[in-house]
Amino acid sequence: MVQAGNLKHRAAFLEAGVKVQIHSQSEPPFVQELGFGVAPGFQTFVATQEQRER
Repeated sequence: MVQAGNLKHRAAFLEAGVKVQIHSQSEPPFVQELGFGVAPGFQTFVATQEQRER
């Protein structure tokens, strides 16, 4: 759970919520490019499936 009181606020941002990216531990996150947003006040479900390259 993310608690809003623990977050640093920036006046320049007009967005609310969190951005999420699920990635391998061996890969760096690219949240801005590959992540998806989760809006506050809504319940969000996410399903994942592992894919391995051969």
